[in-house]
Amino acid sequence: MTEGEKMSRKRISIPDEDELPEGPHRHLLAEVHRLYDLAGCPSTRVISNGVRNSSRARDVLSHQTVANILRGRSFPSWLKVEALVDVLATYAQTNATAEELERFRLLWLTAHHDENRTPSSNQIKSSGTGPPDSQAPHDDSRDSRAEDDVPTDDDGDYEEGNGQDSFEDQNVRFVARRWDGPEMFKVDLLPGIIEVSVNITHPVGKSIVATWENDNDSDVRRILHLLLVAWARMEDETPHGRRLDFLRMTRSDWSRYARLFSTEDT
Repeated sequence: MTEGEKMSRKRISIPDEDELPEGPHRHLLAEVHRLYDLAGCPSTRVISNGVRNSSRARDVLSHQTVANILRGRSFPSWLKVEALVDVLATYAQTNATAEELERFRLLWLTAHHDENRTPSSNQIKSSGTGPPDSQAPHDDSRDSRAEDDVPTDDDGDYEEGNGQDSFEDQNVRFVARRWDGPEMFKVDLLPGIIEVSVNITHPVGKSIVATWENDNDSDVRRILHLLLVAWARMEDETPHGRRLDFLRMTRSDWSRYARLFSTEDT
């Protein structure tokens, strides 16, 4: 068997259009495959090791994750795309310039927004009584409903004012939930969207949702949203590992202090 035959046997092909229809995700993947071909179609383990040994990579990629990305089976975070593009460009001896990485980031952003099939993320909706489960599969049927209402403690409804707090660019959705636990809010990285769940059994979480409902000052509402968006995006763009674990522990500790001071003030 020739080297070319070995390479063609190992090469991962872009999926057919019935598996991954024409659109932003396919466009992004086609550009990744262009670099993959220029790099000589290295094995997924070679790519994974290249990312692990790179001083520039801000995330890690297992060989299975590399395969899933190349086969279009999962939509990756930007940090994983950045790491993959950088190592493939290195193997292709082209080196990923800042301009090239920015081009890929724009492709990723377009695809990332397209993956989100939910209504405008300025809507806050009721989601039952249990805590969010970051491992649960994303329920597209839930997203297809009208989501103009936000729950209060007594099951009242509130319609957010005229879409003025839109966060589509950040791809963040706000959800009011109640669960037992110290967290003021949680962040779940779902396919195509970041979901911020505010705990209305936490005194500060309850105040945040009440402010969204009752405060006539749109600037106050927007600042609260922006603070949570900033934290959510920080978690989203932090590589998995000790640093992300530390952030989540800090969020939990922050929630405990917020509960403590809220209790002292009452």
